[in-house]
Amino acid sequence: MRLEMECAKPRIFSGESVICNYVLLAAEELLDVEVAKFPEFRGFWSENISLRQGPMPLNQGLSSDGLHRGHIGAYLITSIVGRTDSSIEPMKLFVRSAGGHEKSGMTLFSKSPELEIRPLPPLPKRFDPQYFRGAIGRFTAFTDIHQVSFQRNEPITIRISLSGEGNFNELNELYMPLPESVERISHRTITQGNSQYLNKTYEISLTLHTEENISVGPTPFIYFDPVSQKYEEIQLPQIAFRFTPSPISAARWPLSEIELPSLAENWSYHRPLYRSVDLWLSEFFLLGVILVILCFISWEERKKQEEATPAFRRKIKSEIAFHALEIGNVECFLRLADEIAYEVLLRSLKLPPHTPRDWVLRSARNRLDPRFVSHAENLFVSYHRLAYGPVKTIPSHLQNLQLDLNRLISNPPH
Repeated sequence: MRLEMECAKPRIFSGESVICNYVLLAAEELLDVEVAKFPEFRGFWSENISLRQGPMPLNQGLSSDGLHRGHIGAYLITSIVGRTDSSIEPMKLFVRSAGGHEKSGMTLFSKSPELEIRPLPPLPKRFDPQYFRGAIGRFTAFTDIHQVSFQRNEPITIRISLSGEGNFNELNELYMPLPESVERISHRTITQGNSQYLNKTYEISLTLHTEENISVGPTPFIYFDPVSQKYEEIQLPQIAFRFTPSPISAARWPLSEIELPSLAENWSYHRPLYRSVDLWLSEFFLLGVILVILCFISWEERKKQEEATPAFRRKIKSEIAFHALEIGNVECFLRLADEIAYEVLLRSLKLPPHTPRDWVLRSARNRLDPRFVSHAENLFVSYHRLAYGPVKTIPSHLQNLQLDLNRLISNPPH
């Protein structure tokens, strides 16, 4: 039994991304696994694609050498440009086989491949080095605003977006030469998309200390494409700034002074609280209203919590199933009874959702009361014969199946 890390490429360029899968190979069938320690990627940007905590059932197949092959999870890693001390710390995994006890198993450490990180080739002389800021991948640039109105010394915002596949984590600022009359105040970035294809929007706040119409760009953006192994150049879009005179401000109008009369004397009014009966009545009334509102909110919250419990949902589903049996809809009754039996077994065994049914039954036979398991098996068999058998045959022992469902709901094991 071994745990291997398989990368899509054995060699990548500095700044290039690659998907690495963690695969478990074993001679025997496995029940589930649990990550005891996640891998650490030093010198890489990493994104967890499908690995999660807690026990995980395995989707298994057979490898070319006849071993059981289970997929644990995957990471998208991107080497940091300029780092030469990159390393990958192994994953620690707890494995439990199908025939083992719930708390028995073995611990494995992943074996990392020899991932070669190649340096970038020199930049061709036809490109200006100041426009290459370490972008690796494939990119396109666009903007939704090609013309912006401005007033002198007032802040404005422009937006330019980069989309594609690449090391967006290192592209936190766009290099755009600005005229002396344009001052960059601040900038921020917004990233959207999945692990493979991203869109990063750069919001740049500017102030123009002029009243002339000017334009910025188009600006070259140079990146290295690891697929073609060539440097490419695209143009950041041109943005035009058009001066708009500001309206006449209120400060230009003459203001008249307002003289306030002085107080002839200081005065105050005092009334003891014990004489303010109407004040106390209003306070008690307000307190009563608040208590009623709080009680109603608490009752609503308890009701929502009760309706969100699995037991309440199974109760509603069982009532629908019994009603379907009363009106003669046997297939609906058996389908709902099959779902309820599966959910009760999952909850009793404390297994994760979507665990395969054969594994659930195998664990139930080993850990639960045989009489309780037989009730669930009767419902499973009856529904599958009716729904998937060559001939749809309605069971003749519907009353016994109804009793099986009642016993599953009323006496679930803890």
